[in-house]
Amino acid sequence: MSRKIAILAVAIAGATLTGVMAAPHSASAQLRFAQQDPFGDLRQNYSAEEARDARQSGQVNVTAPQAIEIARAQYPGAEYLDLVLRGGGDPQYVVRLRTADGRRVEVVIDARTGAVVRR
Repeated sequence: MSRKIAILAVAIAGATLTGVMAAPHSASAQLRFAQQDPFGDLRQNYSAEEARDARQSGQVNVTAPQAIEIARAQYPGAEYLDLVLRGGGDPQYVVRLRTADGRRVEVVIDARTGAVVRR
C-alpha cells in the first residue's frame, strides 16, 4: 500500500507543479480512495523510484502531467482524481477522472507513445 501512496504523491506533486490540477482532494480522501480500489495487482505498479528510473532509461517517454492532459482531452471539463503507472512489458498510465456529469472514468495511456489504449 505504501507504494500506491508514493505513486499518488509523486503524480500529484508533478501535476500540481505544472499547474495541471488544483488539489481537488485532501490526502486522507486520496488514501481512502486508494484503499477502496487499488488499481488491481499492486505488484505490477511502479514505485516512485521505479517510475523515475523507467523515465530516465527511456522505457517511459510520457510524463505523468502529460498523461493527465492526454486523459483530460478525452473528457473535456473532467476533474483529475489520480493516476498510477503500471509495469509489465508495456508500461501504461491509468488516469482516473470525474467527468462533468459526475461519472468516474479510467483512461489507459501507453507510457511510451502517449496513445490512448482504453477510455
